[in-house]
Amino acid sequence: MSHMERNDNMRSRYKTSAVPVYQNSRKNIRKAGERSGLSEDVQTVLLNLMDYMEEKELKGACHAVTSALYVALCEMGESPDICIGECRNQVLFDHSWIVLNGKIIDMAIAMPLSDMITTGAVVADIDTAVMQKTKTAYGVSDGNGLDGLANMITIITFTEYMNNFPYEPDGLWDVVRKILPDKYPFNKETAKLKYANVQRKICI
Repeated sequence: MSHMERNDNMRSRYKTSAVPVYQNSRKNIRKAGERSGLSEDVQTVLLNLMDYMEEKELKGACHAVTSALYVALCEMGESPDICIGECRNQVLFDHSWIVLNGKIIDMAIAMPLSDMITTGAVVADIDTAVMQKTKTAYGVSDGNGLDGLANMITIITFTEYMNNFPYEPDGLWDVVRKILPDKYPFNKETAKLKYANVQRKICI
């Protein structure tokens, strides 16, 4: 598959939609981060990422959002796992999320493709729409495995996926720079080599 074809496939998945304000409460995202002991810088990255998602009106962009967040967290000295698999919230769906300090961080789920998925951003296992433990089940399986796009993402290199995000000149590397606090230096060309061998944790 060519780079152009991959870009077209990715672009078709990133639908736009107005998102209810309650889902993305900055106050609750910050509160959940504080309760779980996340640093102020990590909390800021999560808020910056939510701002970016809303600015671009990204919907169903879990793989892209999670990839950018993974790099940003690593650049701050954190040790996240980047996961891809199946989840259940009213419906079963392929999804990507972060595990940090044994707890789930999932910003993209607040802007899902399906209107049946009802949740705010998940920060340290907390659904920030209601400030309770998330009811989304992560890493479940229906026995059919990942769909075409999710499966492709597990096959291509992490750097190739980051490069092909269609909404920034330098792909998701530009998103990382936008969400990182300015005090963290970030060289995109160095990062492309640094993260070339990243392996997503498949959870099905």
